[in-house]
Amino acid sequence: FVGYLVQVLSFGDGLTVKAGKSLALKPTFEPVNATNKALKWTIKASDTPYATISSTGVLTAKALTGARDITVYCEALDGSGTIAEITVTITV
Repeated sequence: FVGYLVQVLSFGDGLTVKAGKSLALKPTFEPVNATNKALKWTIKASDTPYATISSTGVLTAKALTGARDITVYCEALDGSGTIAEITVTITV
């Protein structure tokens, strides 16, 4: 028995964070009994001036003068190759 691989990572719609604040991103795993739920978090390279993300999925928005959508990637580290792309809106 090698366990269950992550098949889908999903997030709710309409994720927003105020500029200068943080938001903990929490995916839903499918199947729910996936054996290894370790994740790698990254931000689209062109969005790095606007936000940072920790290794635990905490997104911190930098101070901005206008609203902006940024793209975050969440990759399952169980060998499944499953990656989710999430859009988060930074509001002012």
